[in-house]
Amino acid sequence: MPTKKSTNKELQEKRKDITVVINGKSKVLNLFYDVDNMRVRVKVPTKDRYKDGTPKYKAIHVPYDPEKHNYCIGELISAVNTYLERVDAAKPENALLKDDIHEWMVRYKLRELKPTSYDRMEQVINAHIIPVLGNKMVFKITVDDCQDCINIAKDKGCSFSVIKKIYSHLNSYFKYKAPIIGNNPMIGVSKPNKNNVKPVKEHKYLSKEQVKAIQDVIYNGYTPKCKTRELKDDDGNKFRNEYDMKHTEHYQAIAFDFLLQTGLRASELCGLKYSDWNEAKRELTIESNRTVANARDSQGNIKARTAEDRTPKTKESSSTLSLSVKANNILAEMKATEAKGYEGYVVHTEDGQPITISVLRGRWHRILRAAGIEERSGMKEERDKKNKQKKKYAKETFGLHTTRHTYASFLYEQYHDMQLVSKKLRHKDPALTARTYVDIMTDRIKTVDEEFEV
Repeated sequence: MPTKKSTNKELQEKRKDITVVINGKSKVLNLFYDVDNMRVRVKVPTKDRYKDGTPKYKAIHVPYDPEKHNYCIGELISAVNTYLERVDAAKPENALLKDDIHEWMVRYKLRELKPTSYDRMEQVINAHIIPVLGNKMVFKITVDDCQDCINIAKDKGCSFSVIKKIYSHLNSYFKYKAPIIGNNPMIGVSKPNKNNVKPVKEHKYLSKEQVKAIQDVIYNGYTPKCKTRELKDDDGNKFRNEYDMKHTEHYQAIAFDFLLQTGLRASELCGLKYSDWNEAKRELTIESNRTVANARDSQGNIKARTAEDRTPKTKESSSTLSLSVKANNILAEMKATEAKGYEGYVVHTEDGQPITISVLRGRWHRILRAAGIEERSGMKEERDKKNKQKKKYAKETFGLHTTRHTYASFLYEQYHDMQLVSKKLRHKDPALTARTYVDIMTDRIKTVDEEFEV
């Protein structure tokens, strides 16, 4: 015999209201049964209001079976709690740092910073801040958490520049969040001190012999006379054989001697045009750097990698500098190979297109290998995950910025004047030059101690 179907009126009379926690306070919610549609629902108040000030409600319902009353009510309570947790997590003060800091970057930094600066900020935040603080709720982050983030970077051996950026980004972010969460945990964090950070790398300089070898390759166009290669005999046995490499000319190789004679940055050379050069006055005006950065949409998503000419980051970098006679002659020799009236880029591809630092870097390391300063034996194998093949990468001994360090060391060695070196390098602060090149000053002091006498 079928059971009698309960009516809405009967259920309303015997209903048991449910109790949930909203904003830290227990609240009783009324149940509403809809037997015709086989469901039970409850109205949860929201933070939104009607024009007259009365609160708006969110209706939450689940399927209902009178024979499984307790089970259905349990499902309804679970649905209400899930909704409240989702609403609570959506509050700005309850957001996870890894989500909220990216929203802050897009809203306040994307249009304020240059693309390259934004890329560097994103790299520092993703590499050093997110792994430590990313899964913490913003309002629960303490002074100790922020200090640990900086200490971990120090223990990893990060440079002072990186540690300073971590501090700066966290400080900017929490200044923005302080009115929302009610405090700024960065106020009690120790500001990074260069004296407390171990230098992670030494500045490398080319010796006079190495510079001479590079210049021989640049002007004479030859490669090392003798190399060895692995061969097999008729029986399949391996043996090594010496052989002479072919005479090679490196395209626009003279540009690297220009870097050695001027101390220009690689990005400055890539953006340099003949229209920036006054041959008669032996002057060069630095107006732009050629840099590669991510092109992004309004939400900060990367669309492509683009190369553009941009203004230098400091006024000192954007200036007119005097050239030595040799540097001026190098530019004249390079321009003589161009078409008449050409005023475009000094370094370019063979079809006249501007190049990026990565292309210039590749040319530089080919010349170093040709000069015998770098060897292919220093290459390492690494698996390419995409193609599942092994690829070889050259182990760089001397980076492209070595030309600038070498220029500074030769200049100081010949004139012993750090103020002069600072001015020629266009540093904003002479103290920066002294700190950067303290090792060449130390070497000079040792020489003086060995040779000096009254």
